[in-house]
Amino acid sequence: MSIPMRFRALALALLLAPLGGCFVFDEIDSAGQPAGKTAAADAQRPAQAGANAAARPSWWEKASSLDPAGRDASVVSCRLPGGVQYMREADCLTRGGRPSRG
Repeated sequence: MSIPMRFRALALALLLAPLGGCFVFDEIDSAGQPAGKTAAADAQRPAQAGANAAARPSWWEKASSLDPAGRDASVVSCRLPGGVQYMREADCLTRGGRPSRG
């Protein structure tokens, strides 16, 4: 009596199916373990940031705007179908835009 190949393949698949799930459950279990370690490190970061913020100058204290004399003359505003972007005039014309200075 010969058992057809389909039944052999089906029986083998049914026997091996539970073995693949063990790996998935191991990964799910191990995924929760590092979370406690990172939570403690995240709790220390705001305290460190607060101490460092007082020591360094604020970005707004050093910020400045460009005056017209400080602007690069080769950069123009380019009106494109998607909006206005700033680039060199040659790049604007290459992309099919309308350059304007100002």
